[in-house]
Amino acid sequence: TPMKLFKRQTGKRAQQRLEKADLSAVYAAMNALQNTPYRINQAVYQFQQDAWNAGLPFFGLERREARARQGEASSEDQLKGLQKMMAFRFGQAVRLSAEEKFYFPCQVDHRGRVYPVPPLMNPQSDHIGRALIEFADGKPLGERGAYWLAIHLANCYWKKKKVSFKKRLAWVQENEEEILDFAANPLLEASRVDLGFALPRSRSVRACASPRFHRFWAEADQPWLFLAACLEWKRYKQEGPGMISHLPISMDGSCNGYQHLSAMGLDPIGGRATNLMPFEEPEDIYQWVSDLVCRRMEVDAAGNGPNAEIARQLLAIMDRELAKNATMTTPYGVTLRTIYKALCEKGAIQALKDSEKCAMYLAKLLVECIPEVAVEAGRIMEWLREVAGIIAKHNRGMMWVTPAGFVVLHENRKPKEVRLATADRMILVYHHDDKQKIDVRKQVDGIVAHLVHSMDAAHMMRTINRLHAEGIRHFAMVHDSYGVHACDVDLLNRVLREEFVRIYSEPVLQNFLDQQRKAHPGISLPDPPQTGDLDIQQVLSSPYFFA
Repeated sequence: TPMKLFKRQTGKRAQQRLEKADLSAVYAAMNALQNTPYRINQAVYQFQQDAWNAGLPFFGLERREARARQGEASSEDQLKGLQKMMAFRFGQAVRLSAEEKFYFPCQVDHRGRVYPVPPLMNPQSDHIGRALIEFADGKPLGERGAYWLAIHLANCYWKKKKVSFKKRLAWVQENEEEILDFAANPLLEASRVDLGFALPRSRSVRACASPRFHRFWAEADQPWLFLAACLEWKRYKQEGPGMISHLPISMDGSCNGYQHLSAMGLDPIGGRATNLMPFEEPEDIYQWVSDLVCRRMEVDAAGNGPNAEIARQLLAIMDRELAKNATMTTPYGVTLRTIYKALCEKGAIQALKDSEKCAMYLAKLLVECIPEVAVEAGRIMEWLREVAGIIAKHNRGMMWVTPAGFVVLHENRKPKEVRLATADRMILVYHHDDKQKIDVRKQVDGIVAHLVHSMDAAHMMRTINRLHAEGIRHFAMVHDSYGVHACDVDLLNRVLREEFVRIYSEPVLQNFLDQQRKAHPGISLPDPPQTGDLDIQQVLSSPYFFA
């Protein structure tokens, strides 16, 4: 039976519109992804098995004993969850290890975003699952492939992501001996850095005589992907540029949601902050926000007001990481409450006096400062929410067609309640009904995220189809992170920029509004904000747009 295109069943209206739409570009991109052959990365799989069997703390969760010392009651449940997850991953890896090639079927959500169906071990999973797989078909690395492999290596070691390519390459060269040592013996004691993990005395560490491990396990943002890159680098140093490489090399968008919003508004400020414009060093919108927040804090810290002490505490710890989550999720409708809750979970915030007050103070500053960094994006978000609210109050949903031809239905209706009586209780069941009343709040809160996600999905699909037309057959794609063979990264970089420029050379916001006015002729809708003077063609020569 053919698999359904959608992750979830869509309403009748969406199905009817999709049946009439030209989805040829969507199907072509989906098939290119599903036709990408993968195989198990045997070296990483063996290291993961050895580390797991030895009880080593390299899987995203501290040892139960360490968490118990911190008095965390949920540690037992978390450990059980991790054990189930790893058992599932290893079970899949065992079954697939004998296969020369396997493939990932994909589905799309109602915005057109693509997702692999098999969970936990796929091109979109976390670093543990992604490191277990690689392209089944290899390609010669070549000199340019070796360059991009080095950049990928530095990218997986997160501290080097926001520096120039030149500095990333220099970091690899300066640390090459240690990188090769790590690839040769990743589970052996390689440094005197104590990570603070306690290993059970009853479990011996295979090929490891000490509970002290290489610093890369603690420092790398994606340690298992970093290890996979180190192993590939080791082979390159042994075999040279003719080495057959199987590792997917990914280029990531720079705060991609704001990239799309800044392009919609042709915003030169937001465009610079998100690397739509070419500069020798990459810009960092998270650092921009952090710096602006600090300037606000300095004013409060210098005074005697109620927030003076809070500001002084936060000034001592404020950095881009504390600004990152709120900045990254603002284009998707994050609320003040959600930002506050996320900050409360940060260890740096928890260590402060009156941590909850500090978190709320910082959350409010972030909400105020983020729109100042990307001015046009803020205006666009306000306009989109206004348009969605006006249409929703007339009890209507919204539809639009993306640049890839996908039809998006943004229609949140209040669920229909059905009460079912059983022998011992009454069960309340909710189900979708196209005749139910529109939920105005959900329409307003969801419009920005849905439009932006539909645009990044269209960008990805158009990039895939262009690359396929130019002979590329291997894709490891996440929504804002595009992966190909190392030797194909130069082509990827050119094509993804050209497709982004093609999309935003059109008046995207006006086209979106025209579709709404055509669908709702009796409703008066406001014009979009006036666009800025950003030259979108600059994306073509911006080295850090996707990097």
